[in-house]
Amino acid sequence: YRRIVVNLICRRFHHLVDPDKAARIDDYLKLLAFRMQERNIRNIDLGEAKQLLKKIFPQGEGTPPQYNRKIDSLFEEIEPRCGLLKRPGEGEVEFLHLTFQEFLAARHMLYMELDYNQFLTKPWWEETILLYTGLVNREWKDRANRMVKDILTLEHKDARVLHRLWLLGAKALRDIRAYKRDSKVSHLAIEKLLTVIPSELPLTDRFEAVEILGLLDDPRIKENPMVKVAAGEFIMGGEEYDDEKPMHK
Repeated sequence: YRRIVVNLICRRFHHLVDPDKAARIDDYLKLLAFRMQERNIRNIDLGEAKQLLKKIFPQGEGTPPQYNRKIDSLFEEIEPRCGLLKRPGEGEVEFLHLTFQEFLAARHMLYMELDYNQFLTKPWWEETILLYTGLVNREWKDRANRMVKDILTLEHKDARVLHRLWLLGAKALRDIRAYKRDSKVSHLAIEKLLTVIPSELPLTDRFEAVEILGLLDDPRIKENPMVKVAAGEFIMGGEEYDDEKPMHK
């Protein structure tokens, strides 16, 4: 996502006279995405979108009518050219896909150094939190591990909310490359996942907990009782495996 967004903005809005233009448009898209995430919305009124543009391109010299025309013109340049926005209906604008909105909101949080804790218990923010952790991990391995540890050690009166937080922390750790994971944090995540699996969370969440546990090193798996299977190609369901017959991929 980072490469896509950076390439789109830099290549399409590079301006010799105004070298900061591309960076400011990037700042605008991050702010727009964050404000939409805050309100749990997929689309926003054009008027509101243009008001946010004024925060990035403030009024200098000139009368209000001239300034407003400039903002209108700038928005009409950004919306079709940036490759990240679309108009679902008259007088509205939205991101081409929700994941772009979530990613840009995460970048806004990182650049503005906002406190992510205020969003941890809000399901709407889960993907943004995971993307935020990934962005942190790109530059600060230790900080990303500390963030995961903080999530895994949070306390909450509601067991269901607590289990969701632990699963969120485990997901964030999963997205950190293995060689960058702190071993103590990994052991903590394993401990929490073993509690999440038999919890009352929906089956899909518990299944994901099992999957992550397998990636981190499931302590329940013992080598001794495991059954060895001959090497070869297999299919899901259908015919039984027979090494005398050719297998269909």
